[in-house]
Amino acid sequence: MCGINLVVDKTGTVSPVAIKGMIESTKHRGPDHIQYKILKKNGLQIMLGVSRLRIVNQNENSDQPFFVEDDDQLLLFNGEFYNYIEEKNQLIQQGFHFNTNSDTEVLFYFLKSKQSKRLSEINGMFSFVFIDLTNNTILIARDRWGMKPLYYFFDDRYLIISSEIQGIIASNLVPKTLNVDQIPYYLRYRYCFPPYTLFRNILQFRKGKLFACNLEEFKMEEIPIPEAQTYIHVSLNESDILKQLEELLINSLKLHSQAGRPVGLFLSGGVDSTLLLALSAKHSVPIPYIFSIFNNEKEKNFGTEDYKFARSAVKQYNQTAEMVELDETLMDELESIITRMDHPVADQAFILTYKLAEIAKQKTSVVLSGAGADELFGGYNRHIAFVKYLKNYRNIKKWMKMLKNINPYLPSDFNFFGRKKIRLLKKFINKVDIDPWLTFDNFLSFEKLNPPLLPNEWNHITIDKYLEQYLTNALERDRQEYLPEDVLTVNDRASMLSSVEMRMPYLDLNITSFIKQIPATYLLKNGRKWILRELLNRYEGGIYTKRQKEGFGFPFGQWIRHAKNQHLIDKIIDKENLLYEYVQREKILKLVQEHMLAEEDHSQELWSVLVMGLWINKHFG
Repeated sequence: MCGINLVVDKTGTVSPVAIKGMIESTKHRGPDHIQYKILKKNGLQIMLGVSRLRIVNQNENSDQPFFVEDDDQLLLFNGEFYNYIEEKNQLIQQGFHFNTNSDTEVLFYFLKSKQSKRLSEINGMFSFVFIDLTNNTILIARDRWGMKPLYYFFDDRYLIISSEIQGIIASNLVPKTLNVDQIPYYLRYRYCFPPYTLFRNILQFRKGKLFACNLEEFKMEEIPIPEAQTYIHVSLNESDILKQLEELLINSLKLHSQAGRPVGLFLSGGVDSTLLLALSAKHSVPIPYIFSIFNNEKEKNFGTEDYKFARSAVKQYNQTAEMVELDETLMDELESIITRMDHPVADQAFILTYKLAEIAKQKTSVVLSGAGADELFGGYNRHIAFVKYLKNYRNIKKWMKMLKNINPYLPSDFNFFGRKKIRLLKKFINKVDIDPWLTFDNFLSFEKLNPPLLPNEWNHITIDKYLEQYLTNALERDRQEYLPEDVLTVNDRASMLSSVEMRMPYLDLNITSFIKQIPATYLLKNGRKWILRELLNRYEGGIYTKRQKEGFGFPFGQWIRHAKNQHLIDKIIDKENLLYEYVQREKILKLVQEHMLAEEDHSQELWSVLVMGLWINKHFG
C-alpha cells in the first residue's frame, strides 16, 4: 500500500521541491519507505515519488518506483493484487523471471507484456501509473470499485498525479481554485459528482477505467476495459446460492487475510462484519485482532446498539477484542479530524473509522471490513423501503397528500422507545414522490438542503417490468456511485491517515461476479440482505440477523444540543463562514433552530454543513 506521486514536466523547469512536497503530503499512506526518482528523457522531466507501506512483501527489492535493469519502464502501484500468484505462474511460462515475491513485480510484468486489456481479471484493489518510455506512453488505472484513489491535473505544461488531492496541491504547481459548481451536489448527496472535486482543475480518474497518456502529443484518452469472463454459474435455488456464497466468502477471507503479518477486523456486531468473524472462527482463518467502537448504552436511541452485539459476537466466536467506548469528548476533536480530510464526505463514519484506525495501528497495519455488503446484497433501509414503495405505489399515490399532512405531527426527536422506527417512517413519508426515480434520489440525499441535481434516467422503464428494473437501477446506483464516492472513500482516507490498509472481502472479484447474476427482486425477496442473514443463521448468528439496521455513526445530533458544544453550532452559523457565499444562510439557520428546539432531527444535514464549512475555511479561507 502506497502513496504514489508523479509530475511530467514539459517545460523542464520544475524544481525537485515539487515531488518532495507531494511525498511529504502523502507520506501517511506509506511511512515504511520513501523514495523519489527524476528522469530527463525525450525532452521531458519526469518526477516519481512513492511512500510505501510494506505489507505482503516487506523486502526492499519491492520498493518503488519499481523498474528492472533500466529505467525505460517504471511502475507506481498502490494496492493489493490478491490473485497475483496465478498471474505470476502464467508469466513464468511466458519466459519472465522474478526477483521478488511481490505483487508489484507481477503487475510490472503483467503490464510490460501488454496485458492491460485483462485488467478486469485482477482480483484486488489498486491504482497504478505505468510509464513506458520505449513508446512514450503512460498507462493509468483504478480498480473496478474505486477502492484506491488517484487524482490528476493536466494542461499543456504538466501532468500531475497523486493518491490524494493534497498531494497535487503540495506540488505548488496548481492554483487552488474552488469549484463552486460542486457545492450544491455535495450538500444534496454528501460528496462531489465524479470525476469532479472541490478544486476547479483537479479531477479523479474514473474507477474501472484505463487511461493512456501519449507523451509526444501530450494527450490523454480513456480506453474501455472489457468485462472479465466469469465461470461462476448461479442457480436461483436458495440452498445452492447459500452453499456457493459460503465457499466464495471463505476463499475471499483467506485471500484477504494473506498479509505477511497478522490482520485485524473492524467489528460492529452487524450482519456483515459478524459473518466474517464467524467464518474465520469456523474455518481457521486467523484474525487475531478485533476492534470495535460504540457509544454509551444510555444513548442507544440516538446512536447505535453496537456495544451489545459486538460484545456478544466476540464472546460467542471465542475471540478477544479491543472495545472502545465513545463519549462526548469526541466533539472536541471533530474540527482537527475534519480538517485533515483530503476531500470532504459528509458521512459520520469517517470519524469513527479514523478513531478505529488510530487504535488498530498500535497492533497491525491491515484490517478487514464488511464494506460493500450492503450495496451488493441490498442491505440498506432505503432498499426495502423502495420495495414497499413500488409494491404499494397506487395506494401511496392515492393517499400521499394525507400522509404528508400527518407527518409533521409524528414525533421523532425525543428520547423515547421506538424513536428510530418512527423516525424512519417520517423520513419515508417526507421523501416519497409520485416519480419513482425522484423517490429513490430523495432516499439517497439531503432533500432539505438542495433539490435534485441529476437527470432522470429511468423514464424508459415500462410498467410491466417496473419492479425488477427499478430495483436493479436503484441497487446499481448505490453500487456505482454511493459505494465508491462515500463508503470506500471514507474507508480509504480515514484508515490511511493512520497508515492502516483496509481490505473489503465482500468486494472480491468472484463474489461480485456471482452477485451480478442474481436479479434484484430475488436479492430483496425476503427482506434486506436475506442471503447473508440466512448464512449467518447457519453459524448460530440469529441475534445479529434480527437486530435493527443501524448506520455507523455517533450521537452528534444529541451532543450538539449541549451547551459545552455550542462552539460547533457557532461554526455552523458563523456569517463569516465561506460556505455562505454560495449557500443561503437563512435555510441553515432554520434547520439549526428546529434541531435545537427538538422540533425536528436535522443531525445529518447539520453534520454535512459543519464538515463543508470547516473544510472550505481551511483550504480557501
